[in-house]
Amino acid sequence: MLFLGAGASKPLGVPTMKGFTEAVLKDLEKRGAHYEHLVASIKNYISNLGIEPDIEAVLTILEGKANPRKNLENLAAQQMVFPEEFSEASEKTVAWVALNEIEDSIYNICSGVIPQLATRVYAKLWETLSRSLSVPVRGGGRTILQPGSLVKRIFTTNYDLSLEIFLRSQGIIFDEGFRQDASGLSFADEWSRDGVQLVKLHGSINYYLMEGGKVVKSNAPLKHTDIYGERVTEQMMIYPMGEKYATRLPFYELLGQLRSSLFTEPFCIVIGYSFRDTAINNAFLDAVRVNPQLRVMLVSPHADRALESLDPNLRPRVGALSGELGNELLPQAIAEEIALVHPPLF
Repeated sequence: MLFLGAGASKPLGVPTMKGFTEAVLKDLEKRGAHYEHLVASIKNYISNLGIEPDIEAVLTILEGKANPRKNLENLAAQQMVFPEEFSEASEKTVAWVALNEIEDSIYNICSGVIPQLATRVYAKLWETLSRSLSVPVRGGGRTILQPGSLVKRIFTTNYDLSLEIFLRSQGIIFDEGFRQDASGLSFADEWSRDGVQLVKLHGSINYYLMEGGKVVKSNAPLKHTDIYGERVTEQMMIYPMGEKYATRLPFYELLGQLRSSLFTEPFCIVIGYSFRDTAINNAFLDAVRVNPQLRVMLVSPHADRALESLDPNLRPRVGALSGELGNELLPQAIAEEIALVHPPLF
């Protein structure tokens, strides 16, 4: 199985969490949204607390202001005072509007993936991981991983459509768990055995929650209503501001798919994921307890440092490979590391 974090989309122009704040500020200014000063103030406030002012931290402050009853433990949000220029409206109202503006910026940024670049970045990786790859087994000898098994199920925390663009360009059938019904393409948690299963753990820029409670997928942007007049409640993009999102539809079901795969698969290649999401990290930790075969390869620009930061219970099952998606030599380096995996599989 393949797991892609924010670092996998960085070569495509989509920033990581750390770089998203600056990208959002630029987009807000470009659109004349008039909330860039508020975001900049929150960024400075967070920095003064000694915390990295990434987009997750900024959204945590705004979420605390927008939903004070649901975020009583969010002391940073309670203590933050918005700039004087926003004093005419309640902080709750300002926070809600700012959240919507930032979501629009995230949509714009993630929509900027260039199709030709996405195809070029993923092509060699896909070709390599789709081959028959030899791995060592216990007691000596080797076995062959079934061709295509490493890319049969792909999990990602990214909102952009770079993977979908690549798969479509290659004519590869993929399934995101949606099925056609009276509302269009609605999430059903049903997955075809044919083609690739693509599981977007944090949602996507083309997932929407409708007023009736259904989660739908639309390739055309939906702002207020769909073509049938049903009201759009929100875009289904979750920013990892805690573990609470894991209990909501469709994220609970999507995390269930991740856990199911980790509990049964022998090998997981992780590219560009920082292991900052508690719900996802718990899935990996539980998997190493119940799946003695599971081996994880962590690909990151600073892989050794990332390995040291992992939970001690997970670390013995993880091999580190320094590299970044987009480097033409990376796919072959991954294949060579798979051939040397330790401890051996099976």
